[in-house]
Amino acid sequence: MHRLSSGAGSHIGSRLFRTTVSFPANVPTGSYQVAVFLMRNGQVQGAQTTPLLVSQLGLSADIVDFAYRRAAIYGVVAVIVAAVAGWLGSVAFRRV
Repeated sequence: MHRLSSGAGSHIGSRLFRTTVSFPANVPTGSYQVAVFLMRNGQVQGAQTTPLLVSQLGLSADIVDFAYRRAAIYGVVAVIVAAVAGWLGSVAFRRV
């Protein structure tokens, strides 16, 4: 079990608060259980758990999805991109 602590939260209402928690860029995607504790004078007054879904968004999610659904095409494209990048690198350094 990993423990992440956040800074102080801000109260939005009498029973609602907001806080920000930073996650590392390499956190595995999936469903996690978050435990929230109500503390008063250093003592736990209450606790609640809630699910937190971590997923990828944007271009990186599209690339991962394409790689899983069309693995053969992704592999061919990756080899072509690597070959072109190597060729461009050799052209650039040949002229220098």
